[in-house]
Amino acid sequence: MSSEDAVVAFRASPRGSRAGFVVLPDGAGGALTVTVLPKPWKPSTRRHLLIPEHVPGTSTHAALYEGESAEMASTPRVVGTLTRALLDLGDREGRKDLLQLVSARRSSTNPPPASADSFESVVRLMLLARRQRIALDDHPYRGAAAESLLRVVEQQLFVEEVRRVIDRARPGYQERADRLSNPRGALSGTSLALTLLTGTPEVDCRFDEQTMDTPVLRIVLAALRAVATDDTPAVFSHLAAPVRSQAVAVARRLDSVTVLERERALLAARQLVLRNLERPWASAVEQAVQVLSRTSVLPLDGRAGTERAVAIHLSMEKWWEQCLLGALQHVADPGTTHPQAPVGSPWAPASGTPKPEGRNADFIFVLNGRCFLADAKYKVDETSLGASDGDQMFAYSHTAVLPGSDFLTEAGAVFYAQPVRGTVRSREVLFRTTAPRYELQLLDLPFPSPTDIRTDATWRVYLEGLADGIRQALAPVATTPEPSLPSCGGGHRLSPPPMRSMRSL
Repeated sequence: MSSEDAVVAFRASPRGSRAGFVVLPDGAGGALTVTVLPKPWKPSTRRHLLIPEHVPGTSTHAALYEGESAEMASTPRVVGTLTRALLDLGDREGRKDLLQLVSARRSSTNPPPASADSFESVVRLMLLARRQRIALDDHPYRGAAAESLLRVVEQQLFVEEVRRVIDRARPGYQERADRLSNPRGALSGTSLALTLLTGTPEVDCRFDEQTMDTPVLRIVLAALRAVATDDTPAVFSHLAAPVRSQAVAVARRLDSVTVLERERALLAARQLVLRNLERPWASAVEQAVQVLSRTSVLPLDGRAGTERAVAIHLSMEKWWEQCLLGALQHVADPGTTHPQAPVGSPWAPASGTPKPEGRNADFIFVLNGRCFLADAKYKVDETSLGASDGDQMFAYSHTAVLPGSDFLTEAGAVFYAQPVRGTVRSREVLFRTTAPRYELQLLDLPFPSPTDIRTDATWRVYLEGLADGIRQALAPVATTPEPSLPSCGGGHRLSPPPMRSMRSL
């Protein structure tokens, strides 16, 4: 860093609840892009990143985890532009929790400069968004250009898959009809008769010919051409350009394959039946259909430039709730999982007017006939149940009922997202100090790794493993007999064991 350089410093997700992607224009035609990744993925040794000095007009990329900070040197003009972009970002709803300006350290105790992470960090982020997107009907992540970034990531994954299997391409047999002087295959009877009558030394033939021009490679080539010619917003041009170059290079290896238009390629994909030797191409064909089916989306204001900062953010607290919802739907009694279940207030006015509006519990579900209250916590560093969280669970344990009934919950659980692999650990078991007995389990659950979100198959394996871990952890509570209680006063029971009705209190 020269004496004339200035420094801009910022912290990623200061509240530890947002992941996302930010494009900060440098005012000279370049940009600083920052990927903010979930804190459960954070290596314990990396806290402050020294980004290589930014050259005006170029693109610099950095990947940080929630809670980490970084600083970067550049010219005073560029640093001023980046600072204004960060301030503008902080004024927009939702994005203020993504990047926050902080004081530069400029200390010799800082770690040595680290190179920016590759495109892989962006891929991981958008795979997170896609996993939640599959689970929800509404938009799980926000941002004017979110769809465009997801499309670039899909294209990158597709090109990577094609590069992986391109050397396994094998010729296939295609039926061909031609008029030949050296007959082969099935001969046309009419043409043969005419040849005998006229003496013309050619006959119409129908035969199978070995060729690389197969339906599979035609579909793949159409998708590669779509990637190479896609109209991506300028804010993502530095990410899309390498993908396009790779797509062009791979497409050149398929120069003997017939070029299909997008619509014909999609029709061919719907009619395609893979042969045994073409099975390795199944994933590439599936991703080719995704690429061909989607179109690039410009920012909402209609501009494709980089005059203002562009931010895409993902609420990790809601994302963790969606992971748990998928697991609970596997493990709970069928049809009994209720996310964001309404909970009444523990207080009622003396006037007899309706109770004040209550709040929502993250989950209420039934396991082995017993009703559970559950809370999702995206708090990696928390070692015990916080006072406010404990007070909330105490109040909810007295008032939360199974939706559609008046049955009170009989036990509770707090699910903490933790960077543990494959195991569910019981952190602590608490008991309510008021009667009747109410057990609260504090559980450390494995947060999905980048490998878990990579494919549909690995995602299913993760959810099934998470569900099995929750089942085993809650099994003792779900099967513990309830102490004898007074009659429920006419309330219906689920068996076994019986649930307590509000009317029995």
